[in-house]
Amino acid sequence: MEVNLLTNDDTAVKSMDWDDLPAIMDLNALAEFLDVGYRRALELAHTKGFPAMRIGRGWRVNRDGLRRWLDRQTQAGG
Repeated sequence: MEVNLLTNDDTAVKSMDWDDLPAIMDLNALAEFLDVGYRRALELAHTKGFPAMRIGRGWRVNRDGLRRWLDRQTQAGG
């Protein structure tokens, strides 16, 4: 599945396949992928049901879990 990343004015800047993402990513990679700031990525990590786990002092996000979470958010309209 190809993912089109958009800028704030909804213009596509790059396309990537989900398989291009690392299986486990840190919050910096998540923020870049979602085009949000680090603080927003951290807020997501603290959200119930979000596929993030704390390892030591850092957070890691599972790529496949992120995909399922995004699909659920899209289906739920939120």
